[in-house]
Amino acid sequence: MRPGSINNLRDGAFRAERSALRVDLANTSPVRYLTERLIRQGYYGKALNDKLRFQAERYVLLKCLLEMLPEPENRVQLSKTAKDAWGIPRLEVYYRFPEYVHRGYDQSMRDFQRIVTEMGGSEAAYSQRGVYDNNQHITGTMIMGADGSNSVVYGDCRSHDHPNLFIAGTGIMPSASTVNSTLTGVALALLMADRVLDSLKGGMA
Repeated sequence: MRPGSINNLRDGAFRAERSALRVDLANTSPVRYLTERLIRQGYYGKALNDKLRFQAERYVLLKCLLEMLPEPENRVQLSKTAKDAWGIPRLEVYYRFPEYVHRGYDQSMRDFQRIVTEMGGSEAAYSQRGVYDNNQHITGTMIMGADGSNSVVYGDCRSHDHPNLFIAGTGIMPSASTVNSTLTGVALALLMADRVLDSLKGGMA
């Protein structure tokens, strides 16, 4: 199910100092989460049902999506030591969140606290700084750029190393914004298709 979103926090001069953010109001059922929490708190029987009904009717889950910038240290590369059962080098993933993102989190906490106050919330639980969930907007690892020493494809989706190899999709995006990457991936695929057609017609060296 799709959440509702607060999207007017995504742009401004603040992006020179901290990440943009988007706030989602989740519409998934909280019953399991609330039940497990209430049981841990010692509720059972009718008291559990009454408390669960009360909380489930009033529960709101806010989620913040933070912008990620291109970080040279964030990379996927072949391992020099570890191999799989076929002798192929395993992947090594290096990933860290810069202070730019953490400052975006700090702002989201201030926004969340203000929202809780305005809504008259009586109980609130917040995530920890630096402990972030996977956003599932898969991008990167084959990024575009002008220099073949630090990127995989040109801006037209053509590989630096193989002129007849084109790559489309979100894997060539150098960074991830606060919104879903699907439409950007589609736009890149359409751009790539045009370049492939140009190449087949002899319009590309």
